[in-house]
Formats: sequence, C-alpha cells, structure tokens
Amino acid sequence: MEKNAMSCIITGTLFLTLIFNLPASITSKGDAGFMSPLIHRSSPESPFYDPNASPASLRRAALRASRARSRYFVQKASFQRLKAHGGSGDDFSRTLSKAPIYPYGPDTEYVMKVSIGTPRVETYWVPDTGSSLTWLQCEPCVNCFSQTTPLFNPKKSQTYTRVFCETDECGKVFNSGCHDETLECSYDYAYMDGSISTGLVAKETVMFLNEGGTINYTNMLFGCGHQSRGFWASSMPAGLAGMDREPISLVSQLGESRFSYCFSSNKNSSIGHSMLRFGMLAVVPRESTTPLLVKKSLQYDVEVEDISVAGVPLNIPKWVFDSDEYGSRGFIIDTGTTYTMLDPTAHTAVVEAVKKFMKDKHGRDPTSDTSSTIMLCYDDVSDGPAITILFKGLAFEISQKNTWEFYYPDEYCLAMHAGDSVSILGVYQQRDVNVGYDLDYNFVSLRDADCPLEPDGFSNINIV
Repeated sequence: MEKNAMSCIITGTLFLTLIFNLPASITSKGDAGFMSPLIHRSSPESPFYDPNASPASLRRAALRASRARSRYFVQKASFQRLKAHGGSGDDFSRTLSKAPIYPYGPDTEYVMKVSIGTPRVETYWVPDTGSSLTWLQCEPCVNCFSQTTPLFNPKKSQTYTRVFCETDECGKVFNSGCHDETLECSYDYAYMDGSISTGLVAKETVMFLNEGGTINYTNMLFGCGHQSRGFWASSMPAGLAGMDREPISLVSQLGESRFSYCFSSNKNSSIGHSMLRFGMLAVVPRESTTPLLVKKSLQYDVEVEDISVAGVPLNIPKWVFDSDEYGSRGFIIDTGTTYTMLDPTAHTAVVEAVKKFMKDKHGRDPTSDTSSTIMLCYDDVSDGPAITILFKGLAFEISQKNTWEFYYPDEYCLAMHAGDSVSILGVYQQRDVNVGYDLDYNFVSLRDADCPLEPDGFSNINIV
C-alpha cells in the first residue's frame, strides 16, 4: 500500500492524536445502557485459545510485554511534549518506543464480543484502556495472523463508509497516509517485535448487546487492517478496541461517560461470561473511589500517595508517583498491561519490605534460584504480607491471589515488577475487582468482588 504522506511508526497501543470529536450516531438504544461479553483466553471459544501454549512461555511473554508497555507510556509522553513544542512526525517516530498490542499471560487476557457491518459479522476485540484507535482485520488481508472468526469483508457491508485523504477526519489524524490509487485515508503501525498492522481508516456500524437485544452505533471510526503480520501467536483476536480518553477512542465515540468491567478468575465459560458494561449498566459505586487526573495524555491517571506492606507505609518519595501534564511520571490503570509495573524506586521498597516481613515473621528466605531483583519467589506465601496501594482517598489492598503467581513446581513469585517512571496497575491485579469509571465526575472505583459470570450463558446468545 503506497502513501503520499509518511506513515508514522506507531507502536504499542495504537496511539492517534486527534483534536476533534467524532460522535457516532445511535440507531437503537435503550435507557439501561449496554454490555459486551468478556471471554477468557482459556475458554475454547476465545480466539486466544491455544492448547499447546505453556503457562511458562506465556508468563515470559507477559513480563516482556509489561515492561515494554511501561516504556511505551513514558515515550508517548515524551512525544506529546515534543508535539506541544512544535516537534515533527520524525521526532515522533524516533521518540516513541515500540510496545506490544495485546496483554500476555495465562490468566490475564480477555476479549470482547461485538458485531460489525451490515449484514452483521461477529468479531472479537481486546479492550485496551491505553489505546485510541479501534481496528480489526479486513479482507483482502495480506500476511495476516490467523483468527477463529471470519475476516470482515467491507465490500459485503452496506454500511461501510470510506474516509478520504482530503477530509477533515483524515487530515487531523496525526501523520495519516493516503492511498495513491483510491485516495483513501490510511494508517500504518509497527510494534516492538516487528509486527505490523496496515490498513484504511473508515466508518462502520458496530453492534453491542443490551438487555433487550442489541444496540447499534453507526459511523464509528475504525481501522480496517489489510496487512497484519508478525504477531506473537498463531491465532489472535480480530483486533483491538481503543478505550482511552482520546476523542477517537471507542469510549468517546460511544458518547458514554460511564463504563465498568469485572474480570472473573472463574474460567468456566459454560456458566457465562464477565461483562464490559457501558452507560446505566456500568457498575460505578460512589464509594471506594479515587479521582481521575485530567492530563494531556488522556489516559486513566490516578494519584498514589504511598504503598504499605503489612500495614506499614513505605514512605516512598512523593516524586515517584507525581504525575506531570504529559504523563511521563505517575500511576495509570491499564487493561493492556499484564502485571503491575512500579517505578524502580517503589518496586525496590516493596521487595525489601516483603523480604523483611517474610524473614522476621516466618524465617523464610526467597528461593535461591529466583531471588534476584527480577523475581521475588517463595515456596510458601500462605502468610504473606498484605500489599496496599494508597490511592488518594482509597486504600486498595491487593488480594493474595493477585499478589503472587504460581510457578511450577512449587514456587510463588511476586506478580509486580520494576518498570519505567510510569507505574501501572495491570490486569493481573484487577482480577475479581470491579473497576468502574465515571468520566463526567472524573473518578474511578476499585472494589474487591467475586466477579460473577453472567447467567444464561452469552455463549448461547447469537448477536449476529
């Protein structure tokens, strides 16, 4: 695919910078809001499902990817600062590090089930609160990764609308490209591991579930990927749902200011599914909340005052978690990062406090082969200390099952790692936690919950 404009190498979570809003039109909507099933990777119906993938290989990939995501957010902030001071697209491609698109790990991937086009085609997206653009693979697709659902064919959809190069929509997309022959708006992204996604920017009708059937949104801006290669697994979801606070994201285009999710650790899809909820169906209680910081990064930044181990505050220096305007420091909540990644200063403080507790209270030393700064492991963590993140106005204690990860044959390793200057609450630590966002009042709610699988089995409901 040729482009008149230089394609920007965008890596990580498909970052697009727009300065305008693109509201989708609603053709049918109930007052109660709507929801989308979230499917665990271990379920045979998941497009992630690979019976041959070992937990060990997935964990290694998860740690590499989480570290790359941590670097990505720092580099993304550097680019935003450059752009605010007149930096160019070349500055962007040199500055923004490449990060993986999907979360990895045996217990952390969830995909959402939606339908797109007319007639409807069922598809799966990874919900990513650190991304802007929503995209999926489309026919014709060159060197594309395998997916369990049919490729979306825009030529067969009556509601597919092309976006052309000279339109405001394309012109305001940072470093957009232009297809020489059709003059359609294009995108071209590369990733940390050499993977790419290239395609056209277009509009389409997207359908979600609600309690009365389906809810349809027309003119949703998305990327129709015609070349996707090099992704880490042989079978992947069809695409990604960008859910940050950028105007182009799915959340912004839906026009819903409330959404929530509750990732169940129960993997039995025969019972039902976890749900991603929007609007009035979102579970966003007013208690157990902390403010969302409004920054130019438009991520889900929150204020962390300290971390405690076994009820003892660590007195981590204030600058460690202080967030700047562009998000090069601070603390964010992200569904695209597997493990919680802490600023190295904070991570060292946590590790040393855990070691001291385990030695003083139980006489236990870390296992000899994995007690480095990379991994902290024990053969018994049954009486391990509580680790609590002290958000502004909210003490969020991480459950023991979300603190430690079991490694064969008999080790438990701390599932929080040293990252870059941006700390991240990852998916592993969000399991069985109801996470609710209110973008009108700018707060997020974090409450431990035995996240239910919705009864009636959404696997038995055909939304196409």
